[in-house]
Amino acid sequence: MGRQCPVRRVGRHSNDHVGYALWLVPSEPEREALQCLMDFKPQKYTSITHSPRSYPRFNPHITLTTFPSLPSKSLAQLLPKDIKPPFVTFESVRIGTNYLGAVSVFISKSHELIELRNIVMEHLEDEHKIDVKSHSFPNMSLFYLDETVSGERRHLTDILQATGRVIETEDGSGVALNCTLDGASSKFSYMTGFMASEIWLVDYSGAVSDWKVLEKHKIPEQGRLAPSIHSIPANESVARRLSSALAKSSRLLEGGGGTSSSHNTNPVSKAAKTSRRGDGTSHISNTQGHGRSVHYTNAVLSKAAGTSRPE
Repeated sequence: MGRQCPVRRVGRHSNDHVGYALWLVPSEPEREALQCLMDFKPQKYTSITHSPRSYPRFNPHITLTTFPSLPSKSLAQLLPKDIKPPFVTFESVRIGTNYLGAVSVFISKSHELIELRNIVMEHLEDEHKIDVKSHSFPNMSLFYLDETVSGERRHLTDILQATGRVIETEDGSGVALNCTLDGASSKFSYMTGFMASEIWLVDYSGAVSDWKVLEKHKIPEQGRLAPSIHSIPANESVARRLSSALAKSSRLLEGGGGTSSSHNTNPVSKAAKTSRRGDGTSHISNTQGHGRSVHYTNAVLSKAAGTSRPE
């Protein structure tokens, strides 16, 4: 975990949202753990100085598809038979350019996840003649923000990374979410994904607070075993130092209590560099010294282990 987490800046659909959606959601324990992290708010945020629409509470989900009108059939009838629960892997954290895509986790495009989305959409179109669409798939929003303060989304992402809430995986292939800093069980300290458990039919018309879950459908597990997705790194010494370092960085950057301090300097922000990719997105990496990619948690771990801190 010695490199900056993958972060990209992307666009998304507009703030206007009227219609219905099918959400892919994790199991209840995983939803509750993710909800702890998603309830986080920086100390600087207030509904007076910032938009009152920012940081609404919503269920963690991946939108499979959307459609403009409510079908007359039940959710079980709308879905194809024998669908399989896909394993969802977190790939990177992305900063969007508007409200609904403010800060999100981009999901790895596995064959089973793409296949599920495709067969659901095809079934709705072919069997039920429903006009379906799919935006920003696969994506799991963490926070909805109106950026009334310039750089607010970037600053929030810096805090999530610097405090150890978002961590790059050991092999550098994705990110892990540490939900324990905000009250989740210790087994959710290194959450690299989840096994999709249910599909929900949601009325997402109006404000986020007005969204309604209309029906839930549990996906049969069909005897499949979910991979281990919550375990911390295997090296116990590294794991102990990580736990201590995360607690220390949380106090340093947030002044305790899970909120950020207005007088602390964010070391990740200082070193953040943005490069323009060919696809029009921006990849934000943290570099120090001779262009080395450095993750702030690694610096704190070095100090906790009694070694010199990289500068």
